[in-house]
Amino acid sequence: MKTKIISPDNLHAQQWAAAVSAANPGFSVGTLVQPLHAVNVLVNGSRPDLVVVEVVSAKDFDALEALANAHPEIDYVLVGAELSTDLLMRAMRAGVREVLPAPASA
Repeated sequence: MKTKIISPDNLHAQQWAAAVSAANPGFSVGTLVQPLHAVNVLVNGSRPDLVVVEVVSAKDFDALEALANAHPEIDYVLVGAELSTDLLMRAMRAGVREVLPAPASA
């Protein structure tokens, strides 16, 4: 399974990549260290099966909603430091499969 981890924080991206790889040795894990709103997740025809994204701003969440609506065949996992009820509801409506607290842990 191709997995793309997107975070504006290099340490967080590496921690999530390590956690995903440890839990799922067969996954191909790549990282992008940028805010989601500044990233093209689908580059040169590459299409991940799973996108793990750390959202730190409203612009990032808007980009996640647009991506999830445009590509519902991709599974999305949202990582956030503040997991409010509003954020969880919005994530559910966007089609996010899981919401996990930051920072990463096994």
